[in-house]
Amino acid sequence: MPKNPRNVSWYFEWACWLMILLCCSSILYSQTGGEGSSIDLSTYRAELDRLTQAAARLGEHPEEGQAVRDSLPSKWVISDEKVGYEVSTARLADDLEQWQKDPQGTVHLESFKRRIRQLQVEADAFAASASPANGARQKLEEILARKEFGKIHGPTWLDRLLARIARWLDRLHGPSVGRVGFAPWIGKAIVWTVIVAACLALAFVLWKWITRTQENLELNLSGGEQFHKHSREWVADALASARRGDYRNAIRCSYWAAVFRLEELGRWTPNRTLTPREYLRLLPADHFQRLPLASLTQCFELTWYGYAVATARDFDQVTQQLEKLGCLAPSAAATQKS
Repeated sequence: MPKNPRNVSWYFEWACWLMILLCCSSILYSQTGGEGSSIDLSTYRAELDRLTQAAARLGEHPEEGQAVRDSLPSKWVISDEKVGYEVSTARLADDLEQWQKDPQGTVHLESFKRRIRQLQVEADAFAASASPANGARQKLEEILARKEFGKIHGPTWLDRLLARIARWLDRLHGPSVGRVGFAPWIGKAIVWTVIVAACLALAFVLWKWITRTQENLELNLSGGEQFHKHSREWVADALASARRGDYRNAIRCSYWAAVFRLEELGRWTPNRTLTPREYLRLLPADHFQRLPLASLTQCFELTWYGYAVATARDFDQVTQQLEKLGCLAPSAAATQKS
């Protein structure tokens, strides 16, 4: 019989909560990492070159304006030679939006192109001022690439996350308590412990769900050694199972009672290798016993192989088909229902 659906819903509920926790952690991580994201000067100049080429095409292809507008970030954060600065794209975006309202006009499009050229001039000037330090930077990079400096690095995403947690706790307790401080390795251990515990709990829930599903999908071969029984014995077993409330097994016994009854009537010769559908195809389409056998076969496949929940109502419908096939007398069926 199928497992208790309450247990399955309990596992699903815990899995949902764990997935929400992991999603929140990933969002926090992405937000923390996004604060320090930047591009170098060469990437920034390549981006300006791309915009220059795109602006040159807009006169002939105004439909590309929205794609160019969507490709603009809110700002560029350029970091090079330990010097960083931000470039806002608000005016560029405003020029594109004004031009999209009137693509036939050229005032805002030319303003967009002028601003890009101005940004390119500023980027070239910044690169020229930083070029004398390129040799020193290359030397510094060679020194830092040595083995003794391999473990030296800036703050990681975990360090930034711990710093944010510390600031949040500091604001939570108020200034009278003082700054919250703890050793970095303790904070890392706490965060990794939470992450590992959440992953293990999720893996446990999935494992329990998979094992329960496999148990439900196992092929039940019980009763296979009893194929020597007659149809009336299968009917007796079906009625006994129904009295115990085991309607799934009752439907199984009813199906085999019908198969053996039709065999006893000479509808087919004994062949235990046939499937239920192959048994059904042995009866002609216009045969008067084909319709009740088809209904009984469908119910048997759904409950026995498909693991659908079998009820007393299902068994009542099965007994009606048994009566039509001559396996069960109407008086016996009425006695069983009473």
